[in-house]
Amino acid sequence: MNNLLSKLSEKIKERGILWLFFIFSDKVLNFFYLAKLKNKIGKKNIGENCYFDKQIEIKCRNIKIGDDVYIGRNVVLWGRGSIVIGRNTYISDYISIYADKLVEIGEYCNIASFSFIIDSDHGIRKGIKINDQPHITKEIKIGNDVWIAASCLITAGSVIEDGAVIAGNSVVKGHVPSNSVVAGSPAVIKKYRE
Repeated sequence: MNNLLSKLSEKIKERGILWLFFIFSDKVLNFFYLAKLKNKIGKKNIGENCYFDKQIEIKCRNIKIGDDVYIGRNVVLWGRGSIVIGRNTYISDYISIYADKLVEIGEYCNIASFSFIIDSDHGIRKGIKINDQPHITKEIKIGNDVWIAASCLITAGSVIEDGAVIAGNSVVKGHVPSNSVVAGSPAVIKKYRE
């Protein structure tokens, strides 16, 4: 305890008392922010040891998050459906996940920044305004041990099997086999993990 106090005293001498105020106020605000998020999602729907960064937007009624999940800064979880995130999954910054029906992400996955996962689309029939078109909704299932690199789009009805790798800037439409590495728009198989 004395060691901790002496380190704190040194930091105050280096950076000033104002530094301590900012650190303390940031911790207090973060505590209330996390309490608000947990209240919105529901404590029983969040696993243990989860980390939520700042400015996460929750606009989805049914979310289930496993143990040891990391959700980065400026992530948006929204829609009328359900979002399920398996344990030990890492969701980086600036990601949007929309569930009109179901988006299910497995365990030990990595989803890199600026990716968008959406389980629905607008119809495009002639003679009906785009905003009045019915939504076409198909569940998205992402298996375990999947890496989705930066700036990817995962579209409605996609099934990404265990161990798959989605290269950056890819658009996934449909089925991605287990342990395959896909790339492009639309994403096609380039090779398999060895």
